[in-house]
Amino acid sequence: MKKFLVVIIAVVFAFYDLTAQSNFSLYQLNNITQAQYVNPAFRASSKIGVSILPFSNIINLQVLHTGFALDDALATRPNSDSLDLTPAKLVDNLNDVNYLDVNLRNEFLALTITTKKTTFNVSLNSVVNSGISYPKDLLRLAFYGNGGDEFLGQRAAIDNLGADATAYLETGIGFNRKLTDNLVVGAKLKYLIGIGNLQTQYMNAGITTDAETYAVEIDGEARVNVSNIDAVNAIVNNIANPFTVFQNIAGAKNTGFGFDIGATYKLGERIRLSASVIDLGAITWREGVTNYQLDAFKFKYEGVDLVKYLTDTNAVFDVITDSLEALTDINETNISYTTNLYSKVYLGGSINVTKFFNVGLLWYNSFNPTRYITGLNFSANVKLKHMLSLTANYGVYNYRDANVGLGVSLRTGPMQFFAMTDNALAIIKPESTKNLHFSFGMSFQIGKSHEYTKNGKGMTIF
Repeated sequence: MKKFLVVIIAVVFAFYDLTAQSNFSLYQLNNITQAQYVNPAFRASSKIGVSILPFSNIINLQVLHTGFALDDALATRPNSDSLDLTPAKLVDNLNDVNYLDVNLRNEFLALTITTKKTTFNVSLNSVVNSGISYPKDLLRLAFYGNGGDEFLGQRAAIDNLGADATAYLETGIGFNRKLTDNLVVGAKLKYLIGIGNLQTQYMNAGITTDAETYAVEIDGEARVNVSNIDAVNAIVNNIANPFTVFQNIAGAKNTGFGFDIGATYKLGERIRLSASVIDLGAITWREGVTNYQLDAFKFKYEGVDLVKYLTDTNAVFDVITDSLEALTDINETNISYTTNLYSKVYLGGSINVTKFFNVGLLWYNSFNPTRYITGLNFSANVKLKHMLSLTANYGVYNYRDANVGLGVSLRTGPMQFFAMTDNALAIIKPESTKNLHFSFGMSFQIGKSHEYTKNGKGMTIF
């Protein structure tokens, strides 16, 4: 049991140190080369785009928490500006099951070539996707205890507790093609090399305290798969050094494939529709694999019989010891397993209000290993020639958590710089933040693509 818990805790905190990427702002800045990561049908404003460390998409990071924000645990003291810590408020406002997602993408290399009708691109990225799930009853149990009115005679359900984390290297080859003046289709094939993985297939536990005798019954079961944890830790500790990544995946046997598909369609002179499916695929883990299996168990502790204890101390402790040994009987195997990628679906539309300004609506869907996430985004976007693009957008996750996004891309000579966030309110009101996102980087851009040369200046839809 100790070894099992150490593996879980170490991996969770390793990935947490990196602090479901919707990338709403990137989807709106769709004339930069990095936009092909959210829709392979997007066409860049330049003929040639080159990204290579350190002149590349330096980082793209998102943290999404569905549970509590800091101000859920704080209350204003009456007749004072002081704040009081109120754990009860925090606990009572949690969902039945809460999630913390931490996702990171680093672009090592990308090359994009855009002709009159076709775009070709290749890219090399390191990707980390991770998530932690925890039930409300876990914190309620810690705060109220098992003998309070909240749990006495009831099962404190610590089900759906777990962590999932995947780190892999992604090599992609993509293209898009203008089939007509109005329709563009695109696709990207990706070869994946798995660096390390933690997969919680299931982890359930419960504590029931008898309302009359106060006997405590603990039940549970779990299955967790891990692969190449040492390699993951080495990369996390040296995340800025791409050579560390390559060194730790040399000869790796954890491989898989993924692909993206997308399309854009110009409806009349003012409307553009778009759709994409990103990261369909899976990785099979064959190397450095350990499977931890804890079969379903029940352990009941009814207290100590003082009479028996006085006459036979060893017998009492033998019963407790035998039960605890059964509780901690972890079976270890080395069986390969497969994990799916964090797939995403985008459906969007935009209307040209003027030559320089449009408004858009985007529906986002993410299919993580543990659950489905959806989001809706409204945007206002400005594009001036191929040099400057701006976006301001308002997004809502899971019909409740609202965020304001901002983004800018600027091209000066051969260099293009961009910076964006899907939650600018995190800077203004960090105590209310459940979602943190930012992305920034630069690339070399040469020439202007056919659409921008043809239209001369202003904003185009294609």
